[in-house]
Amino acid sequence: MGDMVKSFVRALILLCSLSAVWGIWVVPGQCPTDRPVEKNFNITKYAGLWYEYLRPDDNYAFLGDCNTIFYTAHPNGTIGIRTFRQFPQNLGYEVDETFAVFTEPQQSPLEGRWNISYRWNEPFFANHWILETDYDNYSVTYFCRKASPDTSFDDFFIYTRKPSPDLNTKSIIDKLLHRYYKREYLFKQEQ
Repeated sequence: MGDMVKSFVRALILLCSLSAVWGIWVVPGQCPTDRPVEKNFNITKYAGLWYEYLRPDDNYAFLGDCNTIFYTAHPNGTIGIRTFRQFPQNLGYEVDETFAVFTEPQQSPLEGRWNISYRWNEPFFANHWILETDYDNYSVTYFCRKASPDTSFDDFFIYTRKPSPDLNTKSIIDKLLHRYYKREYLFKQEQ
């Protein structure tokens, strides 16, 4: 692979990751405390292929879409994460691999609160919380981080097991978004 292509791939990985970590939407106020987190979380049932159905709009879409993600439950308690990014104009794809750990692994019942490792110059972790999932059809996840004393970065990502979810699944997702987020901040991912 040529140096120019490698530089492009690195930039794409960084920008796709930044959209998830640093947030796209700066909103007034601190991170909401009334959002639930999936209780009795079962990583074995959650593992496998998910399609990114809705995500925050971002300024990096021209570099490619991060449109599928594959989770693996490891025996040591970590969660393997493999993200597939499709480059525009059929220029191929890139696979990015990282991992997550449960925020409170000894908690009982286990909650769907993870810290995902992002490996740039300095490795760091960012929260990734599962608001709700039925394991078979949808997963609504969010990230929130304080941006300033008066604002926060607040992002939602909706994953589905199929590239195009059925009407019942769409209805459940819409109700959750209506209650906890603004749908106009999200756009449908093309699969």
